[in-house]
Amino acid sequence: MADILIDDITNASGTGVFDTLMEAVSTRIESQYLNNRITGSDYANVYLGSIQAVLQQSMQYALAEQLTEAQIDGVISDTSLKDKQLEIAEQELLAKQYEVTTLLLDQHNTNTAQQALLASEEEAKQYEIDNLLPEQLNKLQEEIDLLQTQDSEMLLNGAKQREQQDAQIETIYTERIIKDKQAAKLGLDNVMKTSEASRADDESFVYTPRYEDVE
Repeated sequence: MADILIDDITNASGTGVFDTLMEAVSTRIESQYLNNRITGSDYANVYLGSIQAVLQQSMQYALAEQLTEAQIDGVISDTSLKDKQLEIAEQELLAKQYEVTTLLLDQHNTNTAQQALLASEEEAKQYEIDNLLPEQLNKLQEEIDLLQTQDSEMLLNGAKQREQQDAQIETIYTERIIKDKQAAKLGLDNVMKTSEASRADDESFVYTPRYEDVE
């Protein structure tokens, strides 16, 4: 609250509170004096008392005016503060509404999308378990069976080849023995013929086999 200025109470222009009130009081006192209602010394006492009373009232008026202005300023400030608080509250309310209507909705939609994605992934995994993996296992088992069959066939073919080779070797060995026997018989026949021819020429001839050292 601002200080009370003397010019607000009284000034040379006669526009102060005291000046205005005193002019009205003086007019009333003078009227009473002219009508002989106030006489002599009473006039001075009334005038002096009026000055004191008007001065006191002027001071109270000035104080009340400033107090009223301060109260008005306080009310204005309080109203401004409340308006600002109301504006902040409205902004917070709008923010809350935005959060509820937009952010939470977006979060809900995001959660829903994530749940749908997880469900799709679970379905894909379950489909893979129920369909793809068994099919892959069947193919793998078929490949294993095929490899085992090929191995068995290779073993069987190997055994057959060995049997054939053994049979061929046995045949060759038998043929060799037969040929050796035939060759031995042919050699013996030749020796016998030679011996018979030698005995025909010499009755005392005796066949003596000759052996050659094998190096």
